[in-house]
Amino acid sequence: MGRQSEKKPPPEDVAQVCRSGHLVLSSLQGFPQFRKSFCEDCGAPTIHQCQACGWPIAGRGPNSWMGGGPFKPPNYCGECGSPFPWTETALAAAREYTDDLEQLSPEEKDALKSTFADLTSDTARTPLAASRFKKFTNKIGPVAGRILQKIIETVLTEAAKRSIGL
Repeated sequence: MGRQSEKKPPPEDVAQVCRSGHLVLSSLQGFPQFRKSFCEDCGAPTIHQCQACGWPIAGRGPNSWMGGGPFKPPNYCGECGSPFPWTETALAAAREYTDDLEQLSPEEKDALKSTFADLTSDTARTPLAASRFKKFTNKIGPVAGRILQKIIETVLTEAAKRSIGL
């Protein structure tokens, strides 16, 4: 007998986030009157669902007090796995900045760029990516290293941040 695909329920609450990654509203259901079309920090349009599949961006629901810490928008869609626009933008900016680094050979630039995706999701490759990222940021020097860290810092996982020392 074939397994029927079950429709999973949407997130308990929905967040509104600008396309740059600034949290606009962590509970769209709880506070719909505070919905905004554009971000007050950067002017970017806001979204509340995945642009690839339409799945709602998980927000801070009524039981989120148990999670602790400030709410951070996710990097990837919980339904289709696509990166959200802020993740895509940060990764593209980090790749572009890396291409401008004169301190690295083309092979080293490719190796550094290959660490970025692994730093934005917790997998078995995250510690390896963090180690390589640190090695390359040390090689390019403190100023360039800090700039690269600042570009990608908003989308790094907590484990990646700890491994890098942020």
